[in-house]
Amino acid sequence: MDSSPREEQEDVESLSSISWSGEETPPEEVKAAATAEETEGNSLYDSVKEAAYVGLRNQGATCYMNSLLQIFYHLPYFRKVVYRMPTTVNQDPSKSIAVALQSLFYKLQFGKESVSTQELTKSFGWDITEAFLQHDVQEFNRILCEKLEQKMERTVVEGEIRHLFEGHHMNFIECIDVDYKSCRTESFYDLQLDVKGCHDVYDSFDKYVAVEHLEGDNKYHAEQYGLQDAKKGVLFRDFPPVLQLQLKRFEYDFVQNIMVKINDCYKFPLQLDLDKENGKYLSPEADRSVRNLYTLHSVLVHRGDVHRGHYYAFINPALSSDWYKFDDERVTKEDMRKALPELYGVQQEHLVQTTPEIINAPCKFRTSAYMLVYVRESDKDKIMCSVAETDIAEHLRERLKREQEEKEQQKKLNLTVVYFRSIEKPKEDEFCLLLSRLATYDEVTGRVAHHLGVDDPTKIRLTSQDLYTQLPRTDPIEYRGVDNLLQMLLCYSHISNILYYEVLDIPLPELQRLRTLKIAFCRAANNDMDINDLRLPKESTVGDLLDDLRMMVDLSSPNAELRLMKVFMNKILKIFAPNESIMSLNDKYGTFRAEEICEEEKNLGPLDCLIRVHHFEAVKIEKQMQIRNFGVPFLLVIHENEVLAHIKLRVQKKLNVPDDEFSKWKFAVVSKGQAEYLQDSDIMFSSFKSRDVTSGPEDRAACSLCRGVQKRARKDKITRGGSKIIEDHGDDLAQNNHQSERDPRREECHLTYILTFALFAPDLPTSRSALSIGGVWSDTFPTSSDPLSMVVRLLKASITLCSASIPTSRFPEVTTTAD
Repeated sequence: MDSSPREEQEDVESLSSISWSGEETPPEEVKAAATAEETEGNSLYDSVKEAAYVGLRNQGATCYMNSLLQIFYHLPYFRKVVYRMPTTVNQDPSKSIAVALQSLFYKLQFGKESVSTQELTKSFGWDITEAFLQHDVQEFNRILCEKLEQKMERTVVEGEIRHLFEGHHMNFIECIDVDYKSCRTESFYDLQLDVKGCHDVYDSFDKYVAVEHLEGDNKYHAEQYGLQDAKKGVLFRDFPPVLQLQLKRFEYDFVQNIMVKINDCYKFPLQLDLDKENGKYLSPEADRSVRNLYTLHSVLVHRGDVHRGHYYAFINPALSSDWYKFDDERVTKEDMRKALPELYGVQQEHLVQTTPEIINAPCKFRTSAYMLVYVRESDKDKIMCSVAETDIAEHLRERLKREQEEKEQQKKLNLTVVYFRSIEKPKEDEFCLLLSRLATYDEVTGRVAHHLGVDDPTKIRLTSQDLYTQLPRTDPIEYRGVDNLLQMLLCYSHISNILYYEVLDIPLPELQRLRTLKIAFCRAANNDMDINDLRLPKESTVGDLLDDLRMMVDLSSPNAELRLMKVFMNKILKIFAPNESIMSLNDKYGTFRAEEICEEEKNLGPLDCLIRVHHFEAVKIEKQMQIRNFGVPFLLVIHENEVLAHIKLRVQKKLNVPDDEFSKWKFAVVSKGQAEYLQDSDIMFSSFKSRDVTSGPEDRAACSLCRGVQKRARKDKITRGGSKIIEDHGDDLAQNNHQSERDPRREECHLTYILTFALFAPDLPTSRSALSIGGVWSDTFPTSSDPLSMVVRLLKASITLCSASIPTSRFPEVTTTAD
């Protein structure tokens, strides 16, 4: 029966929770080199050649789906059922789950290269973002089977999925003292087995059918008999031909208030006997003539933890002694006796004794089986049947063969020479390849990897050329982020013939799940800076980053606390909160700096203030004095009644500056680019307070070391200074506008520096643009100013027009000339 468009749309909703100008003639030596490479293949490892099986491409985070699809494909009866689902010639695979799955299985069976799953995921209604989200494999399994069953209704294959995977168990409650028993039969497609506290699969089944006694305050209400002591349990009426066991590797830890992965060692046999001990798992109504002896067919493996990980599958395609590892597009033959122990899961390596049934050996941390699939021996011949090409609908075979022929023909007609340059030497051609403009991402990276002698093509990262700068574009090409070579070469409607490459130390898909940051660590002892490269999962926080950094640097004490700051143009722009996402860190400008928090800053009093200090020099430019920052900025605690003379002593000690040099230093509060120098008797706290800078953004004040001030801080808020101002920027602005009715000078001070900070922090959440005139932002002009007079004033002054959304690297420090 054919599917209606409405039915296809319901499936989608349930599962989705340029022209080429000119021709190029490649030189003869390039043709020869290309011909030689094409005969050797696109990469050094060929799954079909080495293992006789085809892999599936990972779209970003679809390893869980690839693993499950390979398991289903290698259940031949399931494959044949999918082939027999009625479809028509005109059905679009990207809109029909049935056609997409038939097409995918056909390519796995008769193809010679890894297969894309994009048609299938499009039939789910997924966009590209869904392909980069990790889904639960058990939930995906259930929804997929449910949708396939719906498509099979009222067809020749109706009920086939149910016959493969459905079993039944009986829930019972039986009173002890009276003759009363309540029973309810339920079906299941998979069983969830406890891992924690269980040694192996048999322990889990024992726990599953364990009897619970209902007594005391937990007595059972047995209709006319009232409250009674009773026993409650579960027994199985029948098991399915294909038994799917989901292992409960994740649970909620109520002590830590987080989800955790259970890495306990948990063993499973190659043969599972569920009739053991006189069928203790079976109910009295079970058919004892059916022998419930199962052979392990496949193991779906999870490597990682709750927040990140990777799925792959070990499969025994013929239920023989030959096992294969299906890891996305890479398929390898494996020795299961060596591989099994790795799948048991254990927190530290250890050796245990070997038994005939279950093989034991050292296990690796965080790698463990997540799903087991067993095939019943008595149904093996039916399940592991042969599937011929004639089992596939003729229209499907013809369409797929035609598509493959057209694809090969198009490749031959769209050849071009591409010159490759190392990302480290962006102006030097290193080698060239003859490639089809329609070559896929995998084909291009495969050819590059082969030329460079790199085993794994996923370690190749390519970057397109910016035709205007003749340099690499700022954003590299994402893993399978383009469909073909033409899209790689495209730049502003023009076509380049240059690509830049780099060889990564880890596969690009794995790298894209991480955030790479360079963190400068300031050692308190000598003020030296060490640059550290950190890679963290994108869902990590600043606190996670600092925890990783602690393992890489030398600390003054094991309990030292760290903080992370953003430094730009020799000033501290922001101190990041520990719970802030690392994805909010903008590394397009400035430097991230981490340092230890000194004891004085940890124990701030209610009247203490933490200010940001930076070094500056006053330089005369075109008869005007300009402020230039230099050196390493730092944080400093000041107290309410502390005079400058005392603060200077602390600064000198903190920076370890000799007396003769320190005597030349001057201290100033910098406002609007003007330095107001301080006397030793001045109270610093009052200087800031008089300018109302203790509650504003970062660039409010400075010393001849100059540092803007943070909010007047409480002890528990000191590390959040800049963060809150940015987050509450709109409220701050509104509050300042309201207060300006009482104090116009206060309005000018607040608006000036909020927008000055916007110049240096393009990621500030504001869409406003700002005009700088003589160092004063245009927002300080009266709203009643005549537009024409405003234009005249703008033309008379040196005007800097800047938008908070434009990268700050394009702007120098604001300079002005007097009107």
